[in-house]
Amino acid sequence: MSFYSGPKPYIPESGQQPHKKWAFLGWNPIQSSDVGGFKSKVVDYYREKDSIYIKSIPMQWSLDNVPGECTFESSIKIKGNLVQVNSRIRNQRIDKTQYAARSQELPAVYVNAPYHRLVTYKGDKPFKNDAISEIPQNSETEPKWSHWQATENWVAHLNENDFGLGIYTPEVQSYIGGFYGKKGKGGTKDVPTGYCAPVLKEILDHNIVYDYSYNLIIGSLQEIRAFSIQNKKTLKELKYKFINDRNHIYYEGAKDQGFPVKNKLVIEPQKKHISINGPNVFYSLYQNFNFYIDALFPSNTKTVSLICDSFDKKNQMTYKLPVQADNKFHHYQINLNNRKDKNFMISQLRIKIEFDDVDKYNLVQIKEFGIKQATLHP
Repeated sequence: MSFYSGPKPYIPESGQQPHKKWAFLGWNPIQSSDVGGFKSKVVDYYREKDSIYIKSIPMQWSLDNVPGECTFESSIKIKGNLVQVNSRIRNQRIDKTQYAARSQELPAVYVNAPYHRLVTYKGDKPFKNDAISEIPQNSETEPKWSHWQATENWVAHLNENDFGLGIYTPEVQSYIGGFYGKKGKGGTKDVPTGYCAPVLKEILDHNIVYDYSYNLIIGSLQEIRAFSIQNKKTLKELKYKFINDRNHIYYEGAKDQGFPVKNKLVIEPQKKHISINGPNVFYSLYQNFNFYIDALFPSNTKTVSLICDSFDKKNQMTYKLPVQADNKFHHYQINLNNRKDKNFMISQLRIKIEFDDVDKYNLVQIKEFGIKQATLHP
């Protein structure tokens, strides 16, 4: 487990300065130990025949012997060649600043030199037996990682015989990873390392309780991919509803009222132009689809736009939303039919808002937004 937040650099109350090489990471508690080798403290633990639960106080990676102001919990269950993991961070930070969202490793996965092949599916025909891709090594002398969207939600660290470790994350498609060092030979204490992490951009409030889950599969490439196909979750509706969390939404130029979320996002603009961003998805937009939003826009709202980014990164569709800037909740709906392509593959939704001026007391409030098939009337 590994999490990231501000400030950068992170300096604790003791005044200890971070190692210069790692200061850019900022606030970064790690489940195992810190750069100086000081191990995390286990505060609770139990083991059953096929499962383990561990609660620990992690260490700040860039410092020596500085515990994180949080606890980590992992519940690990083995079922045959499958490892099911549920993880939680519970923050108790003294610093109550809401720092900008950062990419979180959910989790960070490392393998030894024999498993140097990083294989995934990142095409636009998921779950149709389309050709897979191997992520190339960018450098043998320094860790240079690749970024991609795994549209079948899996990646595998494999040896030359197509055997190894698969990671499956049903809610995450954004991945980072690669291989560092000389391929082929090396154990747990050698430099050559394969790395991969499913990532989401998340805001980590000072008091947040944040959960995530993933599966590890030991087996052949065929077995790893088959597990993804068997457990696939098809998005019939792209929906973001804010009951008690942000549903993986993050901001540019704004912040909100913090955790816990109570049935709506209450967003405070910090700049005249802000962006409300969704996570990476793979969603096919057909004819007769509508975008909808239940929201309140303050009186200084100038324009509101929906931006749909395409999966191939070559196109985007932009729609102006005709909203009422009257500080009242309304349900807005527009048809998404002004495109040249019959089908449009969405990779991300963004809502851009421009204000006449910056006023932190003029708040945007959103209960829900998404895309769904339009209801056709005779």
